[in-house]
Amino acid sequence: MMRGKDPEYLRREQYRTDENLRARIEVHERFSTNPVGLHRWLFEQLHLPARADLIEVGCGNGELWVRNASALPPGWHLVLVDLSEGMVEETRRRTAGLRPPPEVSMADVQHLSWAPGSFDAALANYLLFHVPDLERATSEIARVLRPSGRLFAATNGRGHMEELQVLQRRFGPGEEHDHHTFTLENGAEVLQRHFGAVELRRYVDDLRITDPEAAIGYVLSGVPKGLATPDRVASLRAEVARLFARQGGVLRVRKSTGLFVASDPKP
Repeated sequence: MMRGKDPEYLRREQYRTDENLRARIEVHERFSTNPVGLHRWLFEQLHLPARADLIEVGCGNGELWVRNASALPPGWHLVLVDLSEGMVEETRRRTAGLRPPPEVSMADVQHLSWAPGSFDAALANYLLFHVPDLERATSEIARVLRPSGRLFAATNGRGHMEELQVLQRRFGPGEEHDHHTFTLENGAEVLQRHFGAVELRRYVDDLRITDPEAAIGYVLSGVPKGLATPDRVASLRAEVARLFARQGGVLRVRKSTGLFVASDPKP
């Protein structure tokens, strides 16, 4: 099994804490060209009633809700779950001040414990390409949604961050996402098996990285700690320096990302 789909690797190393996730978020925050940040854009897509029950599977460190805390309707009831105990603890800590406070717990999207029709909306952002049994996961999400419920599932497309992915592969083996299982190109086909209607909304953006250390941090965030030996890190640093020199001090990175909105869940 590829590391990116191995629950034990994801739980015990890649997402044991939010350190790797924060390194990646920081690169996007600092160097994205779209003035509307991704977390704000994702939140703005949630056109839901003033009172609604939401579940986010694969909530990470709760960044989406922390960033948009001031805009949260008081009638939204949030249930935030993740496979990683470390992520759950971090999310619980960071969202403790939200009103009303969300319910935060460990859960596997392939085996949700909630009754059918429990939620008005489900979020699965940058999660589904991690899941070993994608069919089971999407079926479970559809099951816990109400007939009028919607799934919001962000993912990446072909060529996303390729300039940094090339570095990661050279340095690797890295996290080895089997990303092709759920992408902007095939995600609609996957979701249509469990939803009557699927819409794709693209987030237009790219990166202009001016800090070599930020690029290095991004690459290392997807590599198992045991592989990050001093010699290998030195080799990576030299390669990054050459790239920045060839491009006049700015590393241009293409992004391909967006959001599927799926409605009319099938029983």
